[in-house]
Amino acid sequence: MLELYERMVKLKVPLGYYNWAVIAENGRGVLKSDRMASSYMFQAAQLGSPLAQVVIGNHLSFGLPRDKQDDQMAEPYFRCAGAQESPEAVIEAAAFYKIAKKNMPRALFYYQRAASLGSSTGFNTLSGVFESKPEPMYNLGYRPNLELHELYLELSSQLDANPALRFPSLMKDHPLPAHPTQGFDAEHPDRRPML
Repeated sequence: MLELYERMVKLKVPLGYYNWAVIAENGRGVLKSDRMASSYMFQAAQLGSPLAQVVIGNHLSFGLPRDKQDDQMAEPYFRCAGAQESPEAVIEAAAFYKIAKKNMPRALFYYQRAASLGSSTGFNTLSGVFESKPEPMYNLGYRPNLELHELYLELSSQLDANPALRFPSLMKDHPLPAHPTQGFDAEHPDRRPML
């Protein structure tokens, strides 16, 4: 595996840098080195690896001591990861906007994007947000909407039956409603989030 990862790095493949960072961080087959791991992780993120972008974003926003956390610096990493085709990375972008930025419309936008890519977590969140009697911590401040709740439950059950299913037109066919207090985006209430 080390030879494969080394070859991937020589070819500038983002996943090769990411994998090399993980093994350097864990000391598997190479000398354990946090510095080397950070260097390879940063390079993987710069080359476009959504997983590496999420790792760096999470470090900047949540991994540092409270007084050193930098959401502004983390945000571009999450936005880039959220624009790619990795449902796991898109879910991480959604969590960043929900937790760090408290921007519920943008968080829901990314949950819907993840759902369109076949994420059951995305569908579970969407159906929970619009449930008729949601828990306040799960509704992200949205009003119940039985039609949307049932739509996302139905699409989720289709995904359960066929995990390879994707919904490329979900966001276009079913645009999200404006948040009752934050509009379409807490930072730009009248503007829908765009990738």
